[in-house]
Amino acid sequence: MDSNVETKIARRLLLSQKYGVLSTHSLEVPGYPFGSITPYCLDRQGHAIILISNLAQHFKNIRANPKVSLTIVEGRGPEVQAQGRLTYLADAVGLEASEQDARERYYTYFPDSREFTESHGFFFFRLKPVKLRFIGGFGKIDWIEPDQFFLPNPFTGEEEKSILTHMNQNHREALRSYLRRFKEIDVKDEEAVTMVGIDGEGFDLLATGRMIRFSFEKFIANMNEARQALVAMSRVEK
Repeated sequence: MDSNVETKIARRLLLSQKYGVLSTHSLEVPGYPFGSITPYCLDRQGHAIILISNLAQHFKNIRANPKVSLTIVEGRGPEVQAQGRLTYLADAVGLEASEQDARERYYTYFPDSREFTESHGFFFFRLKPVKLRFIGGFGKIDWIEPDQFFLPNPFTGEEEKSILTHMNQNHREALRSYLRRFKEIDVKDEEAVTMVGIDGEGFDLLATGRMIRFSFEKFIANMNEARQALVAMSRVEK
């Protein structure tokens, strides 16, 4: 497989999932990895942002050794070895107080987490990438350097918020049509469908209690291209 195509598939996997297995170096059992499921979203550079309680084992482990990995699995089909999976090796770095945009993006994807952060001891970390390992199925294996993998989000926080507000307030039926046409999902009238994020390669809808990823046919670089892509998708006949 062409390395550029493989990298794009690997990046789409990271974009399409919102949970992974975070592995840290155990303090309780030195020398052994400690892994558990952790939600994540991506910042403007495409790097993973995670939120951890100061009571969690991961928090204590990261404080002692920031070297971590996040493993993401495609999660489709009966044969797990044939599915795509990505191991994201990184240094966990605490967010600065000034990095509010990354926090707000996380809250948009995981609204209940705002209360945790404000009333309990939860802390944000950015996973600063070191190297990535992608397995696209049997025999499709490769290491990927960060500078070959990540694509910055072309939208500022304000631009993304503007798109989300516009789509959620003025184009609710279009959001439902995306689900019907591209995912064959019918949503009841009383069920909410919300666009929670957009980037240069696609967007995410929250519907029927789950996050659903939609990919653009080509990379979009600005607000006008986003509008054109969203309008075109609403007119696609399936």
